[in-house]
Amino acid sequence: ALCIPENARLLGGLFRFVSIKVPELWLSTAIRACAVVPDLYAVVGGHGPELEPLRARIAETPFAGRILFPGPVRDVPAFLSLCSVFMLTSHVEGLPNVLLEAQAYKVPVVTTRCGGAADVVEHGKSGFVLDERDAVVMAKHVEYLLGHDTVARSAGEAGRQRVAENFSPERTMGMLWDVYSDVLPSEFQPR
Repeated sequence: ALCIPENARLLGGLFRFVSIKVPELWLSTAIRACAVVPDLYAVVGGHGPELEPLRARIAETPFAGRILFPGPVRDVPAFLSLCSVFMLTSHVEGLPNVLLEAQAYKVPVVTTRCGGAADVVEHGKSGFVLDERDAVVMAKHVEYLLGHDTVARSAGEAGRQRVAENFSPERTMGMLWDVYSDVLPSEFQPR
């Protein structure tokens, strides 16, 4: 229902439209990238109080048909499988699960340095973790991945491998168990 041409490339995003996610930076970056990459569509799913002002802003630009806000995305795996690059512009995060999910689907990532983003994305290998919260800088990194298919594919593979090795349920449960084993008295540990 998004009316995206079959061979178009897609810059994806998923977040709540609230100030800590910095949706204005996402939109400004998407506009810059779409201006340079003619077959790029930018789609960000989610909802929140800052959504309608962004929809109104983009409606006044030549990119209204290429920067899309479909609302909440119900089938995240299907959405991520369409993405060429995934972008996160948050100012505040914990461990950004959405970056893990994107990388699990072999999507290279461009993200701001926020919360655990640098723990999830290996800068220069599975994507880019940027200190600059600047649309020009972010767009250049998005454009780089879109313009270098071999690098983007390699970053996608590296991201998937990183998630499998470091963030699998088995690994995280094992790490959690180790913490519990260290802090619980011996009478509460299984025999």
